[in-house]
Amino acid sequence: MYEPKTGIAMAHRTIEALRAGSRVIIGCSPGRPGRPKFQQVIKELLPNAEADFFEVYGRTCSGPRNDLICGDGSSSVSSVPKPLKVALMDIGPEERNC
Repeated sequence: MYEPKTGIAMAHRTIEALRAGSRVIIGCSPGRPGRPKFQQVIKELLPNAEADFFEVYGRTCSGPRNDLICGDGSSSVSSVPKPLKVALMDIGPEERNC
C-alpha cells in the first residue's frame, strides 16, 4: 500500500472478493502510507466486521530490489534475512455484511 490511493483501491477490491465468497488475506509492511485509507474504507463498507491488522514476524528480503519498492533506508530488505514485523489482516466471506 505504497500510496493512499492504492489503499482505497485495495479496499474496494477486498469488498469485491468478499462479495464473491472469497477469503482475503492482506499483508502490509510497516509504515505504508496507504494503510490508514485502506482501513478507513474497509470500516466504512464493513462497519460490523472484525477487520483489523495484527502484527506477526516475517523475514526481510535479500537480494536485488527495485528502489521504487525498497528505497534507501527500507526496513524490509537486508543482505542476510532477519526478523521483521509485518501486519496481516484475514477477512473471511462471513464478514461480508456489505
